[in-house]
Amino acid sequence: MAKVILDMAMSLDGFISGPNGEDHGLHDYFFSPAGPTAILTHHLPEQPAKGAESFVFVTDGIESALEQARAVTGDRHIVIGGGANIAQQYLHAGLLDEIQIHLVHTLLDQGLRLFDQMGVEPMRLVKTRAVDSVGVTHLRFRVIK
Repeated sequence: MAKVILDMAMSLDGFISGPNGEDHGLHDYFFSPAGPTAILTHHLPEQPAKGAESFVFVTDGIESALEQARAVTGDRHIVIGGGANIAQQYLHAGLLDEIQIHLVHTLLDQGLRLFDQMGVEPMRLVKTRAVDSVGVTHLRFRVIK
C-alpha cells in the first residue's frame, strides 16, 4: 500500500533553512528525483520553470494536493517536501505514515525549525531505518496512529 512520507533535510540543531530561507548546504547530499511533482501554493507562477520534471500546481489545500498526487502515483509512495508550514499541516491532519529526516552534520544556530511550536498532541514514532553517509544521516520513522 502506498505511504505518505514527509521527507525533509534538517541541521543537527533542528533547522530546515536559514532565517531568510537560505539553504546553507542542507541539500548538498540530494539528487533530483524524476517524475511528476505537485506543488502546493497560494499563487500560481506566471511561467513554470522548465526542466526534467513535470509540475502540477495545487492551490486548494493539502487534501487536494494529496488526492491529485495519489491519482498520478497509483500504488507508489507519495513524498511530501517543502517548508515547515506544509509539513506541520500534514502532521496536524494526521495524513503522514512516515517521517524521513536527512540529518545534515552541521549546526546553523538560527533559522526556521521544522518541529517548532506545532501545537499537536504528542506523536509516537518508531524508527524503521538509519543510514549513515558522508555529512548526513538518513533517519526514517513510522508514525503510530
